[in-house]
Amino acid sequence: MSHQTRVENQTITQTVVTRDWESEVTIGSFQADFPLCEADYLRLLNGSPKLLGAATLVFSGTVGFALSVLPKLLPVLGGKDSDMTKWEWFTLFGGLVLSIGLWAVGRFCLPNDRKMVMNRIDQHFKGAPRSRHIMKGQE
Repeated sequence: MSHQTRVENQTITQTVVTRDWESEVTIGSFQADFPLCEADYLRLLNGSPKLLGAATLVFSGTVGFALSVLPKLLPVLGGKDSDMTKWEWFTLFGGLVLSIGLWAVGRFCLPNDRKMVMNRIDQHFKGAPRSRHIMKGQE
């Protein structure tokens, strides 16, 4: 390759000597940044759906109830009959099913602020491809 000070829009098939340049060459990858404002940051930080809070509340109540009937549950682990009524079983399993259902609906089905911001970030980076640039280094 002939001696040049600038290489642009060429297919390079042999070594380019950079001795004459002031310093070393740096190759950088650049991509447009996402303009994250404070409101979007707060949405990411606190944007979970309200149903997740309800699911946590129901699950906590179910755990509390399970602790209260634990003495009736322990004989079942030993292979004996339990003194638990069908309503206690219904409450225990109903609470678990309800909390799991609320969590699943809140997590996967309902829109929320956090998901909306994450989708905008995802779309931004899919539409802003990276580009590589050769730059003259700094001394």
